[in-house]
Amino acid sequence: MLVGVLMAIGATLLWAASAIFIRLGLREMNAGTGTLISLAIGIPFSFALNLAIDPGALFHVPLSLLPALALVGALNFQMGRLLNYRAVSLAGVSRAMPVMGLMPLFASILAVVFLGEDWGVFLLLGTVAIVAGLGLIVSSQ
Repeated sequence: MLVGVLMAIGATLLWAASAIFIRLGLREMNAGTGTLISLAIGIPFSFALNLAIDPGALFHVPLSLLPALALVGALNFQMGRLLNYRAVSLAGVSRAMPVMGLMPLFASILAVVFLGEDWGVFLLLGTVAIVAGLGLIVSSQ
């Protein structure tokens, strides 16, 4: 479990750093162009990295999972990135990224609805904290 938490912290740090680079890059181009460049570099890099980590795994993905993974690719990798870049371009890093912090709220709601996960006291308290924190950030001028 600790390794998973450390990886999540690492991912968070990398996403935070990438937001800074997104903002720098979008000073010279629009969000769509930035997204295309990011995807053009990211897809081959991701493919090579995954082959290096687990060379045979790609060939053992059950065909029944491909539609769900394709949907993730379209929603997250492309549309989510485009909207993220546009938000950073329009609102700036310090406003857009905290709003992206609503992801746990939506993920928990979707997990309850589609996966049958339970709403516990801590999940409810965390959800309230997320919404309250976002309200403070958005309301500050």
